[in-house]
Amino acid sequence: MDVDGLWNSVLGEIELEVSRGQFISFFKNTRLSTSGDKQGSFIIHCPNLNDATMLKTRYLTLIKRMLEERIQQPVSLLFNVSPHQPRQAESPGPLFESVISHENVIRNAGLNPNYTFESFAVSDSNQMAHAASQAVSTKLGQAYNPLFLWGITGVGKTHLMQAIGREVLLKNPQTQVIYCTGEEFTNEIIEAIRTRTSGIFKRKYRNAQLFMVDDVQFIAGKESVQTEFFHTFNSILNSGSQVVLTSDKPPSAIKELETRLRSRFEGGLIIDITPPNFELRTAILLIKAQSRGISIPIDAAKSLAANIEDVRAIEGALLRYSTEERKGTLPYEAVSHILSRARGGKPLEKNVRPDKIIELFAVHFDLKPEYITGKSRKKQFTEPRQLLMYLLRHEMGISFTEIGKLLGGRDHRYLLIHQIEQLIHIIIHFYLPLFSPLDFILRQYP
Repeated sequence: MDVDGLWNSVLGEIELEVSRGQFISFFKNTRLSTSGDKQGSFIIHCPNLNDATMLKTRYLTLIKRMLEERIQQPVSLLFNVSPHQPRQAESPGPLFESVISHENVIRNAGLNPNYTFESFAVSDSNQMAHAASQAVSTKLGQAYNPLFLWGITGVGKTHLMQAIGREVLLKNPQTQVIYCTGEEFTNEIIEAIRTRTSGIFKRKYRNAQLFMVDDVQFIAGKESVQTEFFHTFNSILNSGSQVVLTSDKPPSAIKELETRLRSRFEGGLIIDITPPNFELRTAILLIKAQSRGISIPIDAAKSLAANIEDVRAIEGALLRYSTEERKGTLPYEAVSHILSRARGGKPLEKNVRPDKIIELFAVHFDLKPEYITGKSRKKQFTEPRQLLMYLLRHEMGISFTEIGKLLGGRDHRYLLIHQIEQLIHIIIHFYLPLFSPLDFILRQYP
């Protein structure tokens, strides 16, 4: 069993389930090993007792569920406190040792090695942010200083910020790179004041050659934190080093942010990253699938991207798709399970009458409504009719009797069951592209 790969897969999904601060604090420096010869028995190694206690008391159920989903058997867990030691390669040669060394440097800086410029899907909504980030990574302190990226959750701010850090460390592993969240910066200041170690704190941050703060809006409203951040910011810029910041809103809209900090932030380049459209979400999903070695048909990817707008939720959906795939679930069924789970297992709630759906189908397929609800066996009428049956039953939860009345005025219960089962078989094996019109129709109503 590839235990490292198994644990990396689990950590990837956990990162989507918990906050960034929780993941970095309790999960990031853990590793997994098997326990003896008993199948399904594992040991989670933590760097300190606090992390081990937190995982055992708060996250045990979550971890067990994700492991069991992947290995398809009951899991038992033990926790061990041991400082994390990077595993050594079996002397593959200088080239591989160099690669491993670079990856360790990147991880030790708190960066995700998977966040690269190459794995970032570029479109009109983020092209400027991508170009500016690349420019910063090649000319620290010279191009766009500070660089301020803002946008809602899941648009790629963290990805670009960490890609900058990764690129800098690949070129020169000795570069002093500091990456933290606004919350982590705040917590470190509080701890430094409590333990009277402010000097150590200042040396750590003010000597940075690349200072990156994610969710900088968190420091707003905290007077002592903003004061220290202001002096740290000035010290870094005055030394010719680089600052990169991200936020969920522009400096002008961050409430309780001190005027002097707002002025400093606005002195650089501010870029708004807008939410990804359908095409970009599809591209992101396919890129992430390729990087994780997940095989997903293009039409299944489109269906997920059409129904899930948040990028982090898309990543979670992809991981669940991978789990379904390993269980042997066919593509259509996997997508159906994921979208059903996203709705809490409930039928799709639409504030629209079934007869309105029929009209919409008629418009979309360029047919008269009576052709769709009629009895003609011509293929141009039967396919939209069967797809309509599927939508009314599977997505809107309408009874077979009611569907029969809508499609001819009689109770076609037995025939409908047969036709819907036949339609599912057809969609799975031949007509996944039918989801494009289905998604289009579903998206016509909020």
